[in-house]
Amino acid sequence: MLLIAPLILLLIFYTGVSKTGIENTVANIRCDELYYFVQDIESDMERAMFISGRRAAIYAIDDVVTNGRPMENYTYTNCSEFIYPRGGSEAAIAELVLCGTLYGEEVEYMVDHTLPVWLEKINNGSKGLHYTVDMDIGNITIAMSDAWDFAITMSANITVFDEAGLCYYIGQNFTLQSFSDIIGLEDPLYPLNTNNRAMKYIYNCSLNVTLDNVAGCSKDDSGSGTGPGKAVFVSDIGVSNLADFCSNPGTFGYDYDADELIIIFDEGIGACNQLPESCVDINSSNHLAGLIDMGPNSVLKLTDHCNVTIPWVADTGKMDNVTGHGGGWDPGCPIGRGNITNRGECIIIKNVGDCLIHNVLIGYDASGLNTTCYTVSNITGYYLGCTGQEYPNGPSFFDRLDGRLYLSDYYSDRSAELFENPYIGIETLVSPYDLEIRGVDVFTNATWVDYLYWNDTPGSPVNVMCQDNIYEFRLDCPHSYFYGLETQEQPSSSEPPESNITSPASGTSYVDCPSVSINGSTDDCDGNVSYVELFINGVAYDTTLDGSDWNYTFSTSENNIYVFQSRAVDDSLVFEEDLEDLTLFFSGCVGGDQDPPSAPDLVGPCDEEDVSTEATLDWDAASDESGIYQYQIELNKTSSPETSTTYYTFGTTQEVSLSNNKEYIWRVAAQDNAGNWGPWSDVCSFST
Repeated sequence: MLLIAPLILLLIFYTGVSKTGIENTVANIRCDELYYFVQDIESDMERAMFISGRRAAIYAIDDVVTNGRPMENYTYTNCSEFIYPRGGSEAAIAELVLCGTLYGEEVEYMVDHTLPVWLEKINNGSKGLHYTVDMDIGNITIAMSDAWDFAITMSANITVFDEAGLCYYIGQNFTLQSFSDIIGLEDPLYPLNTNNRAMKYIYNCSLNVTLDNVAGCSKDDSGSGTGPGKAVFVSDIGVSNLADFCSNPGTFGYDYDADELIIIFDEGIGACNQLPESCVDINSSNHLAGLIDMGPNSVLKLTDHCNVTIPWVADTGKMDNVTGHGGGWDPGCPIGRGNITNRGECIIIKNVGDCLIHNVLIGYDASGLNTTCYTVSNITGYYLGCTGQEYPNGPSFFDRLDGRLYLSDYYSDRSAELFENPYIGIETLVSPYDLEIRGVDVFTNATWVDYLYWNDTPGSPVNVMCQDNIYEFRLDCPHSYFYGLETQEQPSSSEPPESNITSPASGTSYVDCPSVSINGSTDDCDGNVSYVELFINGVAYDTTLDGSDWNYTFSTSENNIYVFQSRAVDDSLVFEEDLEDLTLFFSGCVGGDQDPPSAPDLVGPCDEEDVSTEATLDWDAASDESGIYQYQIELNKTSSPETSTTYYTFGTTQEVSLSNNKEYIWRVAAQDNAGNWGPWSDVCSFST
C-alpha cells in the first residue's frame, strides 16, 4: 500500500498536466481560426464594397441617361447616423452604396447590395461559426484613384468574440478599401449631349494614328511637299486619258475632286509630260493632290519640264501588285514596305528634306479612324504656339456623371490629396459619321475631341488624313501636339529629335559617391530641340541645354545601380522615341545597400575531361536582397596562368570557345543592383 500511494499521486499529476496542455492547444487553434476569420471578414467586406460600388456606378449612369438629369447639384440623402459631407455624383454613389437609395427613393437594383446589408450578412454568417461579430462603419470616402478606377475607402470598428470565451479580436478605425473600374461602362456625356440618340462605352486603349507603314521611298532622295490623297494608278485609267482626268475624275469612276487624288505612274511612260500643266500646278483650280513616279525618270523632268508644284516623290520603285511595271527594286525603306493595291486607297506623300525622308505612306480615311478608345487627358503642357487656345483637361468619370465638360478642381484635388494623382480626366474622339446616322446635328468645324466638341470648339483639318467629301478630321491646336499630328493651322515638325549621352561610359563604377557630370548632345533634323529630360531610375529631371549640348550634375549618398536615359523634346513638342540606357554604379556611400551578394555555386564543367571546345559554363544564381545585376566570369588556361579571359553576363550561363587538349580553370563573381561586388566562387577545373 505504501508503494501504491505515490504511484496514484504521480498518475494524477501527469493526468492534470496533460489536460492543461490539451486546453491550451484547443485555445491556440481557436484563436488561429479567429485570426483567419477576421481576415476573411476584411476580404469579404472589400469584395462587397467592390460589388456595391460597381452596381452604384451602373445605376447612377442609368439614372442620368434615362432621366437626362446630370448630378452636378446632387446632395446626399441621409439614411443613418453617418452623413456623407460632399455633393455631386460622388455623393450619389455614396448614397447608393450606403442606403440603396437615389434622391431618397429606394433603388431595386441595389437591394441586398448595400454595405449595411453586407455587414448584416457577415454578422449572421458568423453565428454558424460560433463567433459574435459587432462591426460598424466609422467613416467612408469615395474618390477617383486614377482615370479608370474609383476607390471606396471605409474605416470601421470591429469586435469579434469566440462564444466559448477562448479569444477575441478588437479593431478600432481599421481601413478597408476597394477599387471599382469604369471600363465597359456607358459614358453619360453622349446621351446628355445628343438627346439620348447616341451612346458610347468607356474603353482604355490607345488612339494610334502613327504613320509607319511605308509603301515606298525615293531611291535618289528626291521629292517635295507633304500631303494626303486617294491613289490613282495610271495603268488603271489609261495613258490616253490623262489629259482629261484632272478636269473630271468622275468620268473615270472616281467620286472625288482632283485635289483629293494622287496619281501614280506605275508604267514606263513619259511621266508628268502626259498631264496638263494645270494638273500639277498648286495654284490651279483643278490640280491633283500629288504625283508619284515609280520609275527612274529624271527629277528635272518633274521639277523643270513639268513645273510640278504639288507634293511629289520620284524613283520609288514598285509599290503595287496591280501591274508588272515599275522600277522593281527594293528602295531600302527604313521602316518596312507596304503595297498600295486598291484604287482610291488613302496614301500620303511625305518629304522632310533635312531628314532625307522622301516616302509614300499608307494613310487613314477619316471615316475609318478608331474613335472607340479613351485615353487619360493631360494637355496642360501642350500650348506651345497655341495662342488663345488654352483648354482644360477632359472630365473625369464623376465629372461626366455631373454633366461637366471639363476636369473640375473639386474631384482632381480630391484624388491628388488621397492618391497623389490629379490626372483623372479622360477623353475620346467623337465620330461625326455615327452622330449623323443617329440624327444628331454635326458641328462640322469643331475639334473631334469629345469634351471640346460638345462645346463646338473650333478645330483645324489634320494634314495626314485623307478626306472623303463628308467630314474632315479636325483637332484643336493643343491636341494636335498631344496626338503628334499636323493640322493646316498648326504645321509642326513630325520627326522625333535625338539625344545621346556622351559621357561617362556605361558601366563606370564610382567609389565614395562623388558628384558626376552627365553630358550629352542633341540633334533634330526638322526643327530645334527645346529641352532634354534625364530619367534616373525612371524619374525625370530637367537638364541644362546649351545649343546642341546638355548637362546634368548627378549626386547621391546611397550605394546603388543607377540607370540613366535622356529624352529630347523639340520645338513642336515631338518627343524622342528610342531611349538608350547608361548604367553607373556607386559604392562606398553612407546609405543604401552595403551588403555584397553571395558567391555563386558553380555547376559545371567541374573536374571533367574531354569537354567540347564549344562549351557552356553554368552556375547557380547568387543571392542578394537588392537583386543581382550581372556576373563576371574569369577563365584561365592553366598552361598560361598569366593570361585570362573575362566575360560579363546577366544570366547564369556563358558560352565559351576553347582550345583543344588544354586544361582550364574558371570562377564567377556577382554584382548586385546596388553595385556591390561579391566574393569569387570556388574554382572549377576541366580539360578539353
